[in-house]
Amino acid sequence: MEEVNYRQEAIKPYADGGAKAEQVERMFDRIAPTYDLLNHGLSLGIDKRWRRAAIDSLRPHKPRRILDVATGTGDFALLAARELRPEQLLGVDLSEGMMQVGRAKVAKVGLQDVISFRREDCLALNLPDGSFDAVTVAYGIRNFSDLDRGLREMLRVLRPGGRLVVIELTAPRRFPMRQLFWLYSHLLMPALGRLVSRDGSAYKYLPATMEAFPQGERMQEILRRAGFTDVRFRRFTFGLSTLYTAAAPAAPGPAKELYGLVGYPLGHSFSAQYFAEKFAREGRDAAYANFPMERVPDLHAFAAERPQLRGLNVTIPHKQAVIPQLDALSPEAEAIGAVNVVRVERGGGAGAGADGVRLVGYNTDAVGFRESLEPLLTGVERRALVLGTGGASRAVAHGLRQLGIAVRLVSRTRRGEGCVSYADVTPEVLAGHLLVVNCSPVGMHPRTEDAPAIPYAALTPRHLLYDLVYNPLETAFLRRGRERGARTKNGLEMLHRQAEAAWRIWNG
Repeated sequence: MEEVNYRQEAIKPYADGGAKAEQVERMFDRIAPTYDLLNHGLSLGIDKRWRRAAIDSLRPHKPRRILDVATGTGDFALLAARELRPEQLLGVDLSEGMMQVGRAKVAKVGLQDVISFRREDCLALNLPDGSFDAVTVAYGIRNFSDLDRGLREMLRVLRPGGRLVVIELTAPRRFPMRQLFWLYSHLLMPALGRLVSRDGSAYKYLPATMEAFPQGERMQEILRRAGFTDVRFRRFTFGLSTLYTAAAPAAPGPAKELYGLVGYPLGHSFSAQYFAEKFAREGRDAAYANFPMERVPDLHAFAAERPQLRGLNVTIPHKQAVIPQLDALSPEAEAIGAVNVVRVERGGGAGAGADGVRLVGYNTDAVGFRESLEPLLTGVERRALVLGTGGASRAVAHGLRQLGIAVRLVSRTRRGEGCVSYADVTPEVLAGHLLVVNCSPVGMHPRTEDAPAIPYAALTPRHLLYDLVYNPLETAFLRRGRERGARTKNGLEMLHRQAEAAWRIWNG
């Protein structure tokens, strides 16, 4: 179940099942061909003036790198590129259909060298920390299924002192505009939307989210709570649109110690939040950063460029690929064949590289998993199915064997002795394995409705389902198990336990 903090987060375009993000993506893919026509027509062209006012708010800051979130067909991105002349403008959106229209518009005016588009979940951006001078959202933020998380992501990718500009449709609150708007949005807008786009639901969804979205002072407070400073707002045209501007906090002095997470994607991870809270609680002069990288970097060069770096966490898909770059492995990491913690030792000595840095790999996944699982065991879980064959599954299998539990790995295709395919997991096989552990990313945010392909109808109250995924807190895998009476456990405690074990390694 999706957690809801604000009313508009619960509003979906369609009555059928599926997460809000999935429905929003489907809706915009459907209406993409007619979106621009309806968008400007329904606002009688006034929206162009509102967009220009938002662009004007950025002029004094001269941003060189701009991220346009929920970019849609690229209208705002094109205007920003023409007016602000940035070096780079990246538009991100869930809907490929909308961005295809945007790409054609950009090619038509010859701005491909400045503007690019990429499919991204706005709640889990695969972009480095502090990589943009400005982040903009034009008429898309009300579609976020988690407003707070979306704001935190935008703050994360802004450089210190960078600017946020959000412009959103809002519902007038005063007589007679409130009543006129209701008639227009509830009667005329859905009728025109249905006539032109063939999707009446989309244009019922629009006014519903406008009315539910937090406005004015309340939105101002939400932005402050997310960590932004200098938060201001300005209403246009009797309150039909509201412009919010804010800044990322200025950079503090460099922390004495730096830690971080290497992997791809990283938008789902809670590690940075966990360690930030830990450092604040303990008064530690330290920082923890996400380093989203599709390929393993040259770790010795990476450490040399960051003299404060004391340690790294490693996550999918690099837990095995990182090993050749390390100077030593702990016995457990060597036995497992996967690393999720790297300790950075400086000052030369035995085994150090030419740069005087020694990189040592450890595995704390196994101990984190084992310690969080053991209290749940009743003695009947003698055999386990481990879903997935990556680095995390190796650590889980190691931890299970330490507990005396026999392991059978499950992959999309058979991969040798002790491993079966999902097609081989019959109700009879499931009946003989009362512990099922999902070590794959299936069901992880944003694809929260996905679940591993096992025969859920064969689950019983004797089964225990454990999912290493912790975002969302209840995955479809766990929910379907719970509905059959099985006991369930997510991976959040494992994250905390392996994080504390990593901290002891870095500072031991």
